[in-house]
Amino acid sequence: MKTELPYVKNELDKHGVGYEMVQIEPKELIPLQQNVKKNKVDYFKDKINNDSPLEPICITNDNEILDVHHRAYAFMADPSVKSIVCLKVCLNKNDAARILNKIQDKFDFEQNFNPEK
Repeated sequence: MKTELPYVKNELDKHGVGYEMVQIEPKELIPLQQNVKKNKVDYFKDKINNDSPLEPICITNDNEILDVHHRAYAFMADPSVKSIVCLKVCLNKNDAARILNKIQDKFDFEQNFNPEK
């Protein structure tokens, strides 16, 4: 998602969707996307190695990765990473994906009509 975390949390609150910030071991994450580009994974590996700040990974209540698979694969490939900060949306993958897409669409719409935001 291109949307900032506070915006996502605010919208989840408005829709009455539960969520929590959690620390998850990489082996507990379940990727839903199998095809990832090595160069994108490498890009995030470099960010991890340089201690660059990264947004949390969005996951379902079953630890399925909803977004930023390249970042997740970079974390999972690094044996020094013991836990990953995740935004756990307390829904199944279909409902969670639906609400996150709705939030992203609203954010994009607002940005198009208020470019100075």
